[in-house]
Amino acid sequence: DLFDLPSFRHSLFPTLQKMMAQIEPADRANLEKFFAASIAMFGQEDTRRKLARTTSLRISTKLEELQKKVWEDVGVSDVRLGRQAVASIDSLEGNESLLDLRRQFSVALDQALLTCLKDRKPQTLDKKGKLSKIHVLDFLDACRVLLTTDEVQERLRQGIKDVGGAMPEAVVNDINGETMELLGFEREHGIRCFQTLGESKQLANDREVASAFAHWRGETASVCLKLLLEHRQAGGELKVDDDVALKLLKLEAEETLRKSTIEERTELVERLAKKVNVLRKLPPDVRQQQMTKLGHKEQLELVQTELIMAAMVQRMGE
Repeated sequence: DLFDLPSFRHSLFPTLQKMMAQIEPADRANLEKFFAASIAMFGQEDTRRKLARTTSLRISTKLEELQKKVWEDVGVSDVRLGRQAVASIDSLEGNESLLDLRRQFSVALDQALLTCLKDRKPQTLDKKGKLSKIHVLDFLDACRVLLTTDEVQERLRQGIKDVGGAMPEAVVNDINGETMELLGFEREHGIRCFQTLGESKQLANDREVASAFAHWRGETASVCLKLLLEHRQAGGELKVDDDVALKLLKLEAEETLRKSTIEERTELVERLAKKVNVLRKLPPDVRQQQMTKLGHKEQLELVQTELIMAAMVQRMGE
């Protein structure tokens, strides 16, 4: 077993140092220009009109086309390199200003999508029409964006309180219905059409829809789990099943690890690696039983240790 090797303790600290090392800085000047130009573009009336007129494309696809032009204007001909640079910002030293620009960019991008839907919304809602693929994609994108807004998250917080610490399913359903109305469909009719499409498997092999659906489900789960954890940390009780409880434990472990030092991570692995390996070898149901017998602090430390070990194995394989 990798974590029973005599050399493991001595190799652990430098390995963790390597994992935490900074990558080479991306071209900051191009990133700053791209963010500033994109934010300005999203707020222009001309952009708003272009988006409102584009009904043959997914809104996010049109937004990507507009961003491609901005990348070209700042001297980046390969959009993939630009996106890689944006993703690399988290690893850059002295990245505070770029992180702030990226946040502003994300807000402006999301607002452009929602404004486009509001501009297109007809006065009379459709109660008979069918959803097209573009409708489905715009619905999934808009729901995902709405879930990240302060207003909707406050509604979700209240929804969690209203149901005594359970998943705020009623609020999520309301958001979905409101999004259907933004698309121009009466909410109950639109949701029925969406469900019918899913049951019919008509778009089952469509990669674009599958990716958007997975992104939507992932964002919905992520936001709700974050707010459930917030509710518990504020002293509230939770009413969730074992699967959700395990996901909350993992989320809490990830959050606390981000704030930990290399020394603290090293101590965790040295102390608990063998126990984690024993638990790993147990059948899932037995492992779950063993975990439920432990206190919250010990459960949290075991999950933290497992996450560190998994990251190290992945890093060693690169």
